[in-house]
Amino acid sequence: MKMNFSDAMIFSDAINVHMDWFAKFQAAIEQGGSPQLDVETIGLDNVCALGKWLYSEFEGYSDRESYLQLQFNHASFHQEASKIARLINENNPDAARSMLSSSGAFFRASRRVIMSIDQCCKEFSAAIPEQLGAQ
Repeated sequence: MKMNFSDAMIFSDAINVHMDWFAKFQAAIEQGGSPQLDVETIGLDNVCALGKWLYSEFEGYSDRESYLQLQFNHASFHQEASKIARLINENNPDAARSMLSSSGAFFRASRRVIMSIDQCCKEFSAAIPEQLGAQ
């Protein structure tokens, strides 16, 4: 199975969307946790576009180590995100900021997701240059 151009765009968008969580959390901290963040939904790894794709269309790659690593890292990202959301909702901005820092668990989880996405793109993107040339 080869990744197509549409698949590659999902990966590209996923990096941007997941990186946007830093700004969303910073804004929520500045607003004092109001409105409350949906901790449960944030913690689900099959609700965002990448998660939906991983658990449906991308399952054809499920025998690949890079797919399994991405799925694991993506789930870990959402677990860490839900912890930050809970801290913000509990009005614990210092602990939330600590998790967002470059030495924090959320930052590390974000880096692992990005590296996993990049690895999958490299490994499965053989069809993309051909499709780009056809457009």
